[in-house]
Amino acid sequence: MTSKPKQKGNHWERELAKKLTETFEGNFQRVPTSGAFTGASNAYRKDFLTNNQILLFKGDLIPPDFMRIVIECKFYKDLSFVSIVRGKNAQLDSWIEQTLDSIDEGDLWILAIKLNNKGSFVVVDKVNMDKFKVDNYIVYKDYIFTDLNTFLENNKEAILELSK
Repeated sequence: MTSKPKQKGNHWERELAKKLTETFEGNFQRVPTSGAFTGASNAYRKDFLTNNQILLFKGDLIPPDFMRIVIECKFYKDLSFVSIVRGKNAQLDSWIEQTLDSIDEGDLWILAIKLNNKGSFVVVDKVNMDKFKVDNYIVYKDYIFTDLNTFLENNKEAILELSK
C-alpha cells in the first residue's frame, strides 16, 4: 500500500499534469514510478538509455514532444516563507538541487510546489527573468519564487519559446 505522503504527491502530479495539458494544449503525464529515475545518484542510467528515453524520465512529469522542460513537483504541509525571505531554507535548497540534478544544458526547468491550505507556487531560474512577466515574487538566491497559476497564465508564450 502506498504511503499517505506518496499518495499526496501522486495526486499533485496528476493535478499539475492536467493543468499543464490544458494550458499548453499538449499531453503531460506523470513519470511512471516518479522519483529521480535519472537524477542525482541515478545519473549513471543515462549511459544506457537513448536520448528519447532520458527525456521521458526527467523530473516528475513527461512533457509533450514539442516542449523540452523538466518539471519537479513537491506537495508539503508547509514551507517557511520567513527563511526564504532571509535567503536560507534547507528544504527549498534540497528541492532546487534535486531539480537541477535532473536537467541537462538547454533544459528549461520548473519546480512546482503545493502547500496545504496555502496554494501552489513555482520556482524558476532568475536567468530567465527578462523573458518572464512576474508581478509578485520573492528572489531566493538565483531563483524566483512566485504563484504558480499567475505565472502560467502570464508566461505561456515565454515558456513555450524557452522550452523549444
